[in-house]
Amino acid sequence: MIGCVGNNPNVCPLPKGKDFKLTMNFVANQDSAKATFRFTADVGGIKIPVPGIDSDACHHLKCPLVKGEKYAYTFTLQVPKIVPNLKAVVRMELVGDHGSLTCADMNGGVSD
Repeated sequence: MIGCVGNNPNVCPLPKGKDFKLTMNFVANQDSAKATFRFTADVGGIKIPVPGIDSDACHHLKCPLVKGEKYAYTFTLQVPKIVPNLKAVVRMELVGDHGSLTCADMNGGVSD
């Protein structure tokens, strides 16, 4: 995963009100006509889908996906200013026609 920068290597900073861009590089493990992006946050053991995310990964990837081909999925999000400062385990997953294509977990920290 590319795009996580900050002073603490264990927490990826997610600043409120600013664009945050990440790239996930992967090799497709399946042929798939479409791909769905799932973005969730585990806050205190409760998994919460992050709202406002474009879940149609084909808006950011060339679909259909071909097994064995390399892809780079880049997405941008903006954490709303009303979200409280918190730390959470964030999961990003791309799902194809036959299950998970790739996923990544990171420790995220929302702050002003």
